[in-house]
Amino acid sequence: MLPIPFYLIIEIFALITSVIAYPKMKGYRLHWFSYFLFFIVTVELVGRYFSRVLHLSNVWLYNITVPIEYLFYCFIFSRYLTSKISRKIIPISVVSFLIATLLSYVQYGNKAIFHSETLFLGNFIIVLLSCMYFYELFLKLEHINLLQEPIFWIVSGLLLFNSGEILYSIVVPLLKNNGLVDKDSKIFLEINNQMIVVLYLSYSIAFLCTLSIFKYKKK
Repeated sequence: MLPIPFYLIIEIFALITSVIAYPKMKGYRLHWFSYFLFFIVTVELVGRYFSRVLHLSNVWLYNITVPIEYLFYCFIFSRYLTSKISRKIIPISVVSFLIATLLSYVQYGNKAIFHSETLFLGNFIIVLLSCMYFYELFLKLEHINLLQEPIFWIVSGLLLFNSGEILYSIVVPLLKNNGLVDKDSKIFLEINNQMIVVLYLSYSIAFLCTLSIFKYKKK
């Protein structure tokens, strides 16, 4: 199980940061991240235990947790997006994602195959919702210090991470078909691990912002 990879250390750091900031986030729109990150870190540790210690496939675990992860992100966006079109896009995205997830389980059954189609749709939905956030942000008239806005950091990290995965999903199959690279998905793992670092560092910055900048009203 050891050594723990750097990206997992960053995930644990983000979890610790969220716990420290939890008293400030409690009752506000970001406090659910503490529970979410505990879930993510637990999944990563269990996944490594299955693959590194038991030498068993952990694909089934990620086929379960990836849909949960993207549904959580949709939930977070539902707390922040306010335009009429955004309020329509979110439920449509959730329903479409749930249908796609169900179809993947029907298609693959109990086979140890990662549901890449579900992941790609999740990537696309989060990129779309991230763009909607920045569009709404652009339309706001009041001055906002973005570097002190927790949700700005979270959405920025999500946009970069999911855009990177979409780019990989489009480009690498073309390279595979030409026999050039990545038969064992090593490129995906390398890119994914680096992007995870960016994503969870952005989370950590967001949580630290809540310690000094406390703008949001209780729900």
